[in-house]
Amino acid sequence: MSLEKLASIGVDVDEAMERFMNNEMLCIKFFKKLLNDDNFALLQEAFKSNDLDNAIAYAHTLKGVCGNLAIKPLYRLFDEMVKALRNDEWEQARKLDEQALGIYEQLMMIIKTMA
Repeated sequence: MSLEKLASIGVDVDEAMERFMNNEMLCIKFFKKLLNDDNFALLQEAFKSNDLDNAIAYAHTLKGVCGNLAIKPLYRLFDEMVKALRNDEWEQARKLDEQALGIYEQLMMIIKTMA
């Protein structure tokens, strides 16, 4: 049930479950770890302070986390964001961040309801 909600926002649940040896409780455990992960908030701070190096670092970290958990929509956005930031394309990176924010907030709401 919990994983179905994740699928509704684009998480490739089958891929995620495969990574966790089809152990749903283990998969959920790793999604719940995102609730205590500060990288998204730190990315927002880096954008506010125009801190390019940290923005790249946090976006790259989030790209990896989302890739490992098969959170496809966020993975794609963070991948594009890293590219934009590395090319010093702040405006494009900010647009991608706005898109990521909506999906990220939905993800966090779903994770909070997981058993």
